[in-house]
Parts: sequence; structure tokens; C-alpha cells
Amino acid sequence: ARSLGYYTQDVPIRSFLAIPIAHGERNTGVLVVDSLEDDAFPAATQDVLARLAPFFSQIVDKTQMTQELDIRAKNFAALHTMSEVLSSSLEIDEVLKNIAGQIRSVVSSDFSAFLLYDEKTGEVVLNALHGYESRFEGNRFPLEESVILSHMFKQWRDRSTYGQYYFSDLGGRGRDIGLFPMKELRRPLQSLYCRPLVAREKFIGAFLLGSLQPNALTEYELHFVDTLMNQVSLVIDNTILHQDIRDMARTDGLTGLLNHRTFMEKLKEEFVRIGREPRPFSLLLADIDYFKKINDAHGHPVGDVALKQIGDILKDAARGADFAARYGGEEFAVGMVDTDLRGAEQMAERVRQIVEKTVVIAGKIQIRLTVSVGIASFPEDTRIMESLMGMADKALYQAKHAGRNRVCLYEDVQSEDVTSVRAGSGR
Repeated sequence: ARSLGYYTQDVPIRSFLAIPIAHGERNTGVLVVDSLEDDAFPAATQDVLARLAPFFSQIVDKTQMTQELDIRAKNFAALHTMSEVLSSSLEIDEVLKNIAGQIRSVVSSDFSAFLLYDEKTGEVVLNALHGYESRFEGNRFPLEESVILSHMFKQWRDRSTYGQYYFSDLGGRGRDIGLFPMKELRRPLQSLYCRPLVAREKFIGAFLLGSLQPNALTEYELHFVDTLMNQVSLVIDNTILHQDIRDMARTDGLTGLLNHRTFMEKLKEEFVRIGREPRPFSLLLADIDYFKKINDAHGHPVGDVALKQIGDILKDAARGADFAARYGGEEFAVGMVDTDLRGAEQMAERVRQIVEKTVVIAGKIQIRLTVSVGIASFPEDTRIMESLMGMADKALYQAKHAGRNRVCLYEDVQSEDVTSVRAGSGR
């Protein structure tokens, strides 16, 4: 009896009758009856059941139609919600997390993920992840470390075409399919849907949908998600454009660091935070020594290479909460959050040594640079945050005055009469 599929234990079935339930030329099911007695279904009984089959067919059809309408209504409601989300926010992570969750609520799946491609670094960013621990969101990894993603990218790059990929039954290969390089994200998937995200002929990422069950997605669900991803791709691209515009307004075009205006805004924000919750904060000002002579001797293009090199060094040295800027000309600034005077001095000295050892190469020209650095800290130097910039400026002047290529603290300033007026030609 277990072989019949609807018994969980052995039952001594002696008679069995199966009548197809058809709608036109399409089979919609089977009417099954059984009995513990021998010859339980004579011809007359079989005839009656055969006559009932069309009525069961209508019931099955109406039930399936009702279920399909319910599913479509649910999907349209979800689509409306997702459309509102897509049009209401320009924060890309917020949009993608919301959409990933909404899709899982209407499509048969155990996990969903949005990954965006960073063209500059060749890395993939895990922007949204549902069905796994959220701690993995924000992780980056090289594109080639995901077999599926690198395949999709190569298909798009080589053929300039893209389409959805659906693996309906992975069997025992699901865990080793190479979706993510992180071992914690490997699961025994049976169904996997992969959709490249493309906008303005650019590969911008991928959407992934997985299930622990084989054949989890219907044709309707595949079409639904594919259609939605067209809209999502455009919104992502639009959001990236807006972000690029914001970044252009906030950053220095040459070095990629914050510009002067944005640095001062962040400095004021930090002052307000420290006013509410006092904590250490240090300000670093750095100036390239004899930069005017470099420009005069080698030209501004070489000077630009030098500025960019210093910017890269400061980016690498700054921690996550710190903010670095090209403060103006050849001068740079770094706000160091939760960093006391000694911590700031160590960081500044490390930067100074790296700069001193670095060879700036611009074509056939090779030059070496040095920097002078001034530091002021809260609360060691002052409890008035607004005084920090002036103090760091005086410390920088002292570093220049003492012979350059050194780090000076505000406490090193010998006289309160030291001014921040600098000899322009002496830089």
C-alpha cells in the first residue's frame, strides 16, 4: 500500500480503481478509490465513478483557478508595494533589502540576495541578503570567486546579451555550486534562479533566489521576477547616478578625498556629537613640503600625481570612522574619531614615514616627497572643540618652522604668539 503514495504504513489493499480526471485534452488529476475487499468495484460502480469524474474535473479546475487568482492578486499587491519602495528612496541598500524580502514573501524560496558589481575594484558587494544571517551584508569579494556570477558576467561581456538562469533540480550539487566564497553561506540548494542586472549596457550586479526544494519556481513566478528585475535594474542605475553626483559634490576630483566644504560639515557634526557624549578626538593637518618647487620644476601634471599619491596614503591610513580631506592646495586634513593625542601622533608618524619612503613616478620623472604634520586633540589640548583647527594649524606651522618632514603636537608650540601665516614660497 505504501507504493500508492498516499499511505504511510502497510494496508492490505485488495481492490484498486483509478479514473483519469481530464479537462479537454489536459489531465488534471486522478480519481482513486481502494478497498480491503476483493473485487470491490464491479462494472456498475466503475461506470458511476467514471460519470462523476467530469464533475471532479470542474471542481479541480475551479479550485486551481481560484488559487491562481489569489496568487496573482497577492503578487500584484506585492508588486505595487515594491513599486512604491523603488520610487520612494534613493538609498540603494534600503531599497534592495526591502525588495529581497518582498520577493521571498510571494515567490517560493528559502533565500534571496542582491549583489552589486563595483567596476572600479572588480569586486562584488553583498548588498541585501534574506534567509541568511544579516551579518554577511556588506561583505565584498572578487567577482571571480563566485562561479555563477563570473559566468554571468562573462556571458554578458562576450555576447552583450543577458538572460535569467534557472536550475530547477541541482540534486547533490547545490552546496558546491560556487555561489558565494564564504563557507557559512553554502547550503544544499535544489533550485536556483540567477538574474543579471543590466542598465545602459552596463553589468551592475545580479539577483539570486534559491530554494531547498527542487522545481520550486513556476513559469509564472519566473516571469514575474524577471519583469520586476527590469524595473529594479533601472532604479539601481538611477540611484548609482545620484550617488555619483552627490559624491562629485562632496569629494575632491583629483584625490577622491572629501573636499574642504564637506570636511568642515563633518567636523561640525562631530563637534555636536562630542558635545552630547564627550570622547577623544584628534585633528591632523598635513602639508607637502616644498610643493611649489615641485610644480615649478616638473609642472602641474607631476604635482597632481604627487597629490593623488598622498591622498591614497591617507585613505589607507584612515580607519573606518575617520574622515580625510584635501583641505586646500597641497594641504590635507584628517579627523580622527575616538583617537587621543598619542594615538594621533602614532598615526601621523606612520603616515610621515610612508610618504618619506614613497617614490612618486610620473612618466619618466621620479621624485620623493616629505610632509609636515600638525596635531591638536580633544580633550588634551582644549575642551573647546572649535579651537582645534586653529591649534592644529599652529602645530603645522611649528613643524614647518622646525625644519619640515616632522610631526608636531600643539603642545610643541613654544609661544602663543605663533601665527598661522606661512611663507608661500617656502612651502
